[in-house]
Amino acid sequence: MPKRSKLAIKSKCTTKGGPCSAPFTDQKSKSFLPGLINSAERRHFLHDMVKTFPKAIQNRITVLKNAQIDQSAIDSEFYKEINDLEVKHAAKCQQFYDQRFKIISGEFDPPKQEVKWKVAADDENKKNNYNFEEHLKEYKKLSGDAIGIPNFWLTVMRNVSALAHLIEEYDEPLLRKLIDIREKCNETNGFTLEFHFEKNDYFTNEVLTKKYNLTFDPDEKMPFHHSGPRICNSQGCVINWKKDMNLTLETVKGISRDDTNEIVSMTVPRPSFFKFFDPAESIKNDMGASLIIDHNFGLLFHSRVIPKAVLYFTGEMPEFDPHSSDEDESENEDLDNSDDWDKCDKLANSNVSHDSDNSDNLNEEGAAKAASPTVVDGADVVGDSTH
Repeated sequence: MPKRSKLAIKSKCTTKGGPCSAPFTDQKSKSFLPGLINSAERRHFLHDMVKTFPKAIQNRITVLKNAQIDQSAIDSEFYKEINDLEVKHAAKCQQFYDQRFKIISGEFDPPKQEVKWKVAADDENKKNNYNFEEHLKEYKKLSGDAIGIPNFWLTVMRNVSALAHLIEEYDEPLLRKLIDIREKCNETNGFTLEFHFEKNDYFTNEVLTKKYNLTFDPDEKMPFHHSGPRICNSQGCVINWKKDMNLTLETVKGISRDDTNEIVSMTVPRPSFFKFFDPAESIKNDMGASLIIDHNFGLLFHSRVIPKAVLYFTGEMPEFDPHSSDEDESENEDLDNSDDWDKCDKLANSNVSHDSDNSDNLNEEGAAKAASPTVVDGADVVGDSTH
């Protein structure tokens, strides 16, 4: 197929929505190629195309599409069987997760082992001019007497670009108390993420949970988009914060809008990793981008972070950096681009699908919120803030 740079517009393409925004002809053949116009225009054109057919042909197409609906019912059974197999697989893997927890927590100190993989030699040419000495100071302070692997899960999450965007500096002291992330997937229609914490100064919970519910049936609104089980909703949990220790809130000073113009203090929301557990309402599949982002986080933990945590800890888990020119990273573009939410389904779980084509970039969204002034209860927030 010719590259897009070799495509040329033969004539103006018009639809009810206005002129086409993309080339749609092959310069060599001069033929109209619907696959080269955007999806909305292509769908509109193809629907119009079918309407121009004789009734007999339209009826045959209807029969084929009805057969597609019937096939989806068979597909649903297939996906349910796959899910049952995943539950069995997870049960077999639990022994390794239990071993990981014991080693990380210091409950078990394993004897030295020889590596079972081929160790690649460090390539000094790929280190560029990076100087990580300042950032390595924290790790160089560790002694041989350290118990387990300190800050394992915080380090893992900071190494995953999508999750790193969620973690604020004031979240880190509490995340250092995170001792395990587990998954309960012995449920037929979903999975639950469990975040286990040591006793801490912030809340009284020992475990924070986030549950995701799956449906294997096609969406009635978009039955032809069925390509696997979908997360239909999720539920967080109530965090029992200790007094004045809620990391999702901050106290700010504002100017009242009445005639007094007094300086008042108020509590307002602020970004935090722990908003991930917000149980205010179940996130349902009509909430667009919020649903996509929340569900992608769930899938990321479910299919990548929990099973392969140590590889994120040590850097073997490939994450595509769009600003890098390293050849080895270019080979992994399709494996992991956590900054591109349109691809987060692939990076998380190719067996679970979403029905929306659009999603927000979490980094941009967070930056926009941070940069925006806050107005709460009729008062303008000013710069000074305290926790």
